[in-house]
Amino acid sequence: MQKNKTRVLHIFLLGIFLFLQYKLWFAENGILTSHKLKVQLSIKTNENALMQKKNDDIVKQIETLKSDQAALESLARQELGMIKKQETFYQTME
Repeated sequence: MQKNKTRVLHIFLLGIFLFLQYKLWFAENGILTSHKLKVQLSIKTNENALMQKKNDDIVKQIETLKSDQAALESLARQELGMIKKQETFYQTME
């Protein structure tokens, strides 16, 4: 009789243990989900750092264009193909 009670208790405790392990690993807030979120956070943090660097570079370029007339003229010539009045533009073909 005592062996049956002990066996039932062991099976019950094993069931609780397995249930808790399942919750620990596979539940919505479990270890696996936490790990996936940490990986995603790391990726997004790196992406944000790259975007911040690009934004900083653009801000520097804007400040340069606002303060340096020669830089503004150079950009207009290179990117927009603009020329000054009384200048002649020659395009050569290979």
